[in-house]
Amino acid sequence: LSVVDVLPTTAQPTKKSSPKKKVCQFSNPPSQKGPSCSPLTLGLLVTGVLVLLVSLSVAVHLYCQRRRARLRFLKQKFNIICLKISGFTTCFQVLQMNKEYAFGVL
Repeated sequence: LSVVDVLPTTAQPTKKSSPKKKVCQFSNPPSQKGPSCSPLTLGLLVTGVLVLLVSLSVAVHLYCQRRRARLRFLKQKFNIICLKISGFTTCFQVLQMNKEYAFGVL
């Protein structure tokens, strides 16, 4: 091993040259003659909207079907009779007491 009197000098870092900035020139953009989106993009967008509308209509149909089935079940279970008179629906529960029928308004 030998003793070193002078430490080696570090290399000077290279300076990064900054690129010249381009000056933007604002000119009138060319007028578009057709749609701004491609036909493929518009087709995919329309297809997506149609799929959402169909799924929404199916969901509403299933909800109404389940609701009708639930009401039908409740009417059968609790012996409920509904009368629709001039646009208004009135439901009654038929109570059987000693072979006489009594009506209770729901």
